[in-house]
Amino acid sequence: MAVGEARPPSVPLPKIQVPRIALAVLDRPRLLAALGWSTDDPAAVPTGEAGEVVEVSAPAGYGKTTLLAAHAQALRARQRPVGWVTCDRFDADPVQLWAAVLATLSVGLVRSTADPAAARALGGLSPPRTLDPAFLAEFAEAVDAVGEPVTLVLDDVHVLTGETVRDDLAELVRNLPEQLRLVLGSRHRPGPLLHRVRLAGRLREIGAADLAFTREEIGRLLRDQQVELGGADLDTLWRRTEGWPAAVRLAGLALAVEPDPAGFVARFAGDDRAIADYLVSEILSRQPEHVQRFLLDTCVAEELTVELAAALSGRADAGALLDGLERANALVNRLGRLGTWYRYHALLRTFLLGELRSRDLGAARERHARAARWFADAGRPGPALEHAVAAADDVTARDLLAGHGLTLLLSGQAQLIARVLATAPPAVLDDPDVALLGAIAALQSGDVASADRTLARFRTLPAGTGDRTRRLRDSALLYRARLRADLDVLGDARVRAGPSATDGGDIDADLLFLLNRATLRVPAGDEPGAMADALAALELGRRYGRDHVTLDCLNLLSGICTGAGDLPAARRWAQEAIAFAGERGWGSSARLAYSHVILAWAAYQELDLETASREAPVAVALLQHAVEPEIDGAARSGEAIIAFDRPPERRAALRRLRQLWDHLPGAHPSPHLTAFAALAEVHMSLALGERARAGEVVARVARLLGGTGDADVLRALPLLERSRYEQARAAVAPALSGARATTVTTVEVTAWLVEAVATAHAGMSEAAHRAVLRALAIAGPRRVMRPFYDLGPRLRELLLATIGRAGPAEPFLAELLGAWAAARRWQDRVQGTAPSAGEGARDGRGLRSPLTAREVELLHDLPSMLTVEEIAAQHVVSVNTVKTHLRSLYRKLGVTTRRDAVAAARRMYLA
Repeated sequence: MAVGEARPPSVPLPKIQVPRIALAVLDRPRLLAALGWSTDDPAAVPTGEAGEVVEVSAPAGYGKTTLLAAHAQALRARQRPVGWVTCDRFDADPVQLWAAVLATLSVGLVRSTADPAAARALGGLSPPRTLDPAFLAEFAEAVDAVGEPVTLVLDDVHVLTGETVRDDLAELVRNLPEQLRLVLGSRHRPGPLLHRVRLAGRLREIGAADLAFTREEIGRLLRDQQVELGGADLDTLWRRTEGWPAAVRLAGLALAVEPDPAGFVARFAGDDRAIADYLVSEILSRQPEHVQRFLLDTCVAEELTVELAAALSGRADAGALLDGLERANALVNRLGRLGTWYRYHALLRTFLLGELRSRDLGAARERHARAARWFADAGRPGPALEHAVAAADDVTARDLLAGHGLTLLLSGQAQLIARVLATAPPAVLDDPDVALLGAIAALQSGDVASADRTLARFRTLPAGTGDRTRRLRDSALLYRARLRADLDVLGDARVRAGPSATDGGDIDADLLFLLNRATLRVPAGDEPGAMADALAALELGRRYGRDHVTLDCLNLLSGICTGAGDLPAARRWAQEAIAFAGERGWGSSARLAYSHVILAWAAYQELDLETASREAPVAVALLQHAVEPEIDGAARSGEAIIAFDRPPERRAALRRLRQLWDHLPGAHPSPHLTAFAALAEVHMSLALGERARAGEVVARVARLLGGTGDADVLRALPLLERSRYEQARAAVAPALSGARATTVTTVEVTAWLVEAVATAHAGMSEAAHRAVLRALAIAGPRRVMRPFYDLGPRLRELLLATIGRAGPAEPFLAELLGAWAAARRWQDRVQGTAPSAGEGARDGRGLRSPLTAREVELLHDLPSMLTVEEIAAQHVVSVNTVKTHLRSLYRKLGVTTRRDAVAAARRMYLA
């Protein structure tokens, strides 16, 4: 230092030390991965480039410092040069900040494997009072001379509020040395400071959404604290904390000594003492008084726009306040990157609500009343209704229910209506339409007893009752009949007549009626009537923009087509339902459970076992406790039946199906579901040698589907399994003759296949061939393949013998045998007995030597009607080349003709 030059300010050692990490910190590799660390190779250094900026910004309590300290310590452990500065109010003086930066980098270089001369070069620089290009050039030259990436962490950058120091930081970012990686930790987003590096693609951003605990991480953290929560309680805690680490840790500390964990979680909110103290000290106390008042005035709304915030607070600058709070990471979030809606963190909002009510209950109600009026004027009756109830405004609540309740019901907000009416005063329920809406909402929530109490008041309606009230009453009775499988309701003259007109009038009332009648007609076996009602409701829903009803209709149509055995149409409706929901952001709606059930079942019937095994668990995951018994039964039955195709899971799958159907008949499942599931359960039971259980299933079907041929066909399967062929033929005879019709296509096809196997065993080859052709004719247009597969090798031999003799069914037969082979390969792969990846489809049972890739290609062409010349043209090779490959292929298969080659390949599951 030259004579007369000012002495550099001293730097407190704790300021440039990497903070200690508590031993109880949860290991979160995904966050280190976000900083560039490899999750596969712990010894590797970060992949982040030198010359980039990393911004870690989030509100207090999100673990920013913990993450950055772990990052810095990991670098030090690998002897990489790293410096750390904890910014404070003294750094408003740029000299103080630069002194700390130069000191920490010098120390960091000494502790690393870098050349000591580089540390001396940095240590020889003096912190500038005014940042100039000369200093920046010297600083960059010293850093770049290190020869490897140097990391500088500046934590708590949000305290650098002085204009000069912010300008210095901006200059550093603009003139970042090539070897420097700058990491900034802040409670506030730096804003324009980082725009240039963001546009240049040199900015790595980690925000509150990344730092928030996932549900799985909350579970691990609590287990580390010897706290075990059930799945529902864990979901509640995750939802209420929104993963905010500080709140989760405070909750964990309380739970560790809490005798009633479930009760604690149910009560946990922003008014919890520890949470409230944290919010006040770290968030609210840092806000000016007018901002605190603004937060209190606007907290009644879960989501709010600038206009709503202005209406609630009376402030013209509401937009500027919301934008500032969001930029300051004050637990206020903008919905969507450029959205105009905002929301407060759940814990902040519950704290503010409690504070508002404690200060002035009248003010809280008045704010709710303002919000009710605003949402009503904005055409959003749902939030308006909730605020009207919170404001204790019974008149507005009743008017909203009478005017918009049915629309809300059809848009999937039955729980809102039920919740509102549960606490509504008698004056609100005096309106018949409102009371009947409540009954339907209760039915949708599974509360039949509550609905019955209301319906008892309206069994008989006085003369002069309006059409809307009558339609609501009839719809409620239909809905109740759906849940109780009371098909007698369909005989009522009013129910048979239905809406007087579907063009004009009360569209929502007509929609509700049609949808309920269509659903009830399915178990009644009136598929044409159900289809007509569902299509009429679908047309109305689309015409008048009733999207939730449209989705329900698409689901229902897929179910009707499944019952009718038309799997292609069922799949199309289900796929349309899923696409329709996805376009509206409803991809995780419980309403889609049925669509995924249908897709799983269609794939199962087409022997696409991979798709079936993927879709079935999705359907079960989408179920909710209020879902209808039919959908619940279909989803859970389908999941168990499809899981049986995984050999290691067979016994567990059959056990799940058995337990379900030991209780499901009490819920009155439809005949279609009963028949579908029973056929699969008999096959599953016989596959595991449980003949007694198969007999119990047959008895159940005879009881539930008396008068049909389903029990006869199912009774034939154990007989066939025990080689009692004549008795099996006799059992299916009534179904084949039409004396007792079967309920579903799969059972009808099975009846003909039993006939084919039994007659073949008796040497009646022509009768067996006719039975196979009959089964193919029924199954082909409906894409039903599973019954063939379930009867196993005996039937496969009959199918192989039918190749070239199937007439119009020849294409379906070829597709069936190909799907059969693919299904076998999938099951082998799941069980771990499939050929290795290198062998692939070349290694079939009985092959004299492996097939070449060209021979495999030709093998797939042989079932087609292509000539040798056409095959050669398709593969762009000569005819002689094709013939050479065919001779080799025939030799390996041990055959001499094309037809025999196809049969042999299918017997070996090669095609």
